Amino acid sequence: MGEYYLPVENCQLGIDGNVPRVESAPVRHAKSLYRKIIPENFRRLTYRMRRGINVEYPTQITQGCDGVKAIFEVNGLKEHLRVKDISCESKYLKEGLELIKPGDIFWDIGAYAGVWSLLAAKKNPTVQVYSFEPEPECFQALKHNLNLNRLNGQVAAMKMAISDGTLLTDLRSSGREGQCASLRAASGYLHQYEIHTFSVADVIRMGWAPKPTIMKIDVEGAEDLVIKGISEQNRPEHLFVELHPDFLIRNYQTTPVAVWNNILSLGFEPVHVWQRSSDVLGHFKLK
Repeated sequence: MGEYYLPVENCQLGIDGNVPRVESAPVRHAKSLYRKIIPENFRRLTYRMRRGINVEYPTQITQGCDGVKAIFEVNGLKEHLRVKDISCESKYLKEGLELIKPGDIFWDIGAYAGVWSLLAAKKNPTVQVYSFEPEPECFQALKHNLNLNRLNGQVAAMKMAISDGTLLTDLRSSGREGQCASLRAASGYLHQYEIHTFSVADVIRMGWAPKPTIMKIDVEGAEDLVIKGISEQNRPEHLFVELHPDFLIRNYQTTPVAVWNNILSLGFEPVHVWQRSSDVLGHFKLK
């Protein structure tokens, strides 16, 4: 049995006596004050000094996991860290890559600059990868990284948002260097785009992508919407989901417990679950 560290509002989902470890309200408040009081440029400078990062952007970096590597062009410190600094989720990524076998169909929902997509494609040349990324700047970064690695023929970049159905809605974004894009109202975003969303079932029915065997979801709070758009006929064999409690509660009026139960109701069972700060990284498989 895997390790379970579930930062949820109660212990009903704890396994073998493990108690969820949750950031206290004072800690969350202190972090919020720090971000508001200390200028972002100064925070970035001190972070670069602590990590010894001394590069001019844009620059190219190499990222690798489970014996495969890919080249990424990053446009600033935040993108650099999102692509390169995956020590907090390297085991999660490695477990996903280890499952890939010849002929798999891999869906990367919330692809960003393509870390999962590119490494999945590099893992086996017969794997078909479908990368879903609606944010315009991130989508261009994804396309550029596919060109750098000569993977355009193996990875299909899909400029669309996956949700629970077909809908015309707004996407709020601050670009590649800002906070991750959101389908729901939130403060601090610079741009707003009108986009169409589609469910997993919609995409397969339209013939835009075949049924996945492995699916990764990282959509900053919209994970429950994606889950609700998966039909019994279109379930992947393995599901990797990042749950973001702050976004789920604040922007989507739901909880990690509710999303967890929705995943189980589709016939999945947990294999391995990790905690990253207040987030949950979960690997599930069909029973």
